[in-house]
Amino acid sequence: MGRRPRSCIAAPGAFFFPAMKYDLTKLGYVKDAGHKAAKFALHGRAAATVSSFSAESFEGSILDQNNTSGCTGHGSSQWLEVAYKVAGKPLPFRPSPGGIYAVTRMLDRAAATDPGQALPALQDCGGMPSDVIVGVSTFGVRPLVLPSPLGFQSDIDSSNVCAEEKLAQLETAANAILGAARRIEPTAGGFAQTLAAAIQKTGSAGLGIYVDTAFENFTQGAPPVSSVNLNDPNGGGHWIAATSFYTLPNGKLVFRGPNSWTPQWGSAGHWEETEDALAQACSDCYVLYL
Repeated sequence: MGRRPRSCIAAPGAFFFPAMKYDLTKLGYVKDAGHKAAKFALHGRAAATVSSFSAESFEGSILDQNNTSGCTGHGSSQWLEVAYKVAGKPLPFRPSPGGIYAVTRMLDRAAATDPGQALPALQDCGGMPSDVIVGVSTFGVRPLVLPSPLGFQSDIDSSNVCAEEKLAQLETAANAILGAARRIEPTAGGFAQTLAAAIQKTGSAGLGIYVDTAFENFTQGAPPVSSVNLNDPNGGGHWIAATSFYTLPNGKLVFRGPNSWTPQWGSAGHWEETEDALAQACSDCYVLYL
């Protein structure tokens, strides 16, 4: 796709960004499978009652994270916007990727600091999905401001990616606090059917997945990504929204949603992956009930 997306979250079973060689343990990160956000209930098993569903009409325009690790902000912006619209409670603005990402940076930095010690410098090193949930539940979401300082379809880019949230921005964000987020365990039986049921009910889900070269090279008209190479040296963690699913003739589900790598990437800016590949690649999954 002409550029290498920077890895944003931990890959399943690993504590490093393969493409960036960051050691997450040194940055104070832990894999979310350790249930860092355990206070958010697991979503019970369920099954979709239809063979296909799409909330794509509720999506905003495709975002562009450009050369930042802000996929947690961009993917969450898309996920939350659709969830609120489908629930009939649309936000009066589009959630800010920069605001979501900045709060996760602040949480990570604070968590890695002992009392009395100076705060470490903010770094553009990606975020954990659980920090997104805790961050927007605590501080809310604020409006997206377009375009970014460098002109991208975002309000975060290399010029401001490590900027602190200002008091006025946090006060604005507090007007829209995320509430009932529920985690779906990717390793549990029936994951694909539970995810499809959740998307049918809420319109979208937030997914932390491992993306390899095959995913990154997905293009318009290509079949959905059907396998994942967890040892791909070019792979890394990514955070995306899922807003649709359909069923193949063999009965297998395919999931689809907006990515944050410009409208020119993939299928009009969207990814598609089979249920088997997604179950293998996914490390974190959250849905929002309003």
